[in-house]
Amino acid sequence: AEPQRAVLNQFAAEHDLVTGQYYPVVRGRLVSVNDEQLQQEATKEQRSEQRVGIGRELNLTWLAQLPDNNQVVSGAWFDAKSSAQVSVESEIAQRLDIKLGDTLAFSIGGQQLSATVSSIRKVDWNSLQPNFYMILSPDVLADFPATYITAFYLQPEQNLLLNQLARLMPTVTVISVDNIIQQVNSIISQVTIALSFILLIICCAAALVLVAQVQATLEQREQELAILRTLGARHAFLRNALLLEFSLLGGLAGLFATVLAESMLFIVQQRAFDLPFTLHYTLWWLGPVLGIVLVTTLGWLQLKRLMRIPGAVLIRRVLQS
Repeated sequence: AEPQRAVLNQFAAEHDLVTGQYYPVVRGRLVSVNDEQLQQEATKEQRSEQRVGIGRELNLTWLAQLPDNNQVVSGAWFDAKSSAQVSVESEIAQRLDIKLGDTLAFSIGGQQLSATVSSIRKVDWNSLQPNFYMILSPDVLADFPATYITAFYLQPEQNLLLNQLARLMPTVTVISVDNIIQQVNSIISQVTIALSFILLIICCAAALVLVAQVQATLEQREQELAILRTLGARHAFLRNALLLEFSLLGGLAGLFATVLAESMLFIVQQRAFDLPFTLHYTLWWLGPVLGIVLVTTLGWLQLKRLMRIPGAVLIRRVLQS
């Protein structure tokens, strides 16, 4: 609460902690857009043309300065003369079809107030800083009782300070983002292990397909070898031709796998996580090399016995078949 800000600032100063900006927070619900009542919850049975709302209360705040991790993409931020205005986050604006100049009505503690949309903001949700869907001009919520939220970085060796903070201000809620990140990392590790097993199964299946393909063409390869030996081809020439065939096949397979992997990583990083994409140069040589080694090894193991058969015996087998 407002009186506790001074206590928290003193605690932070005593322990060399740097707190971020304090954001006032008021809980409220968006109830209408341009006097059009929002449907708070959409179900399969409700097929009306009524605009669907957010379905829960929002954390509303009021600020005079644009937060560092926010960028105005349309409209203008509040100035000293702004009155009853609201800035809307771009994704929620697109979802609710909110445009500049629209009038939004909020219900806060049984009271209803309205504000005009003056700007649309793009928010960096990965900043680990407090972010808001709706930011109102200071004149709208200044008279409402508010709680405050802030963020600070705590060194790992200072974790015991959280216990001191809880004893000093038992009514303050402390959220450790580090614990959340550890849980997310644990989930990602488990998913990675599961995907690795799936990849291993796929590789084994691909190897079986290659073996089956070679076995299916074994009779045809016997005929080809018999013809080439009749024409005077030597053992070294035939061996090198087979190794070259499987090397090209493995190299193309590895290159295709690398291109597909990079394409999927690009889509996931750009579309899902909004992260910058960088090429993984190691994959561009590792993929083809592994493909060449694996395919050539499997192919040669299947055909080496065929290569050791004497030419006369091989021609006799082909003629008899």
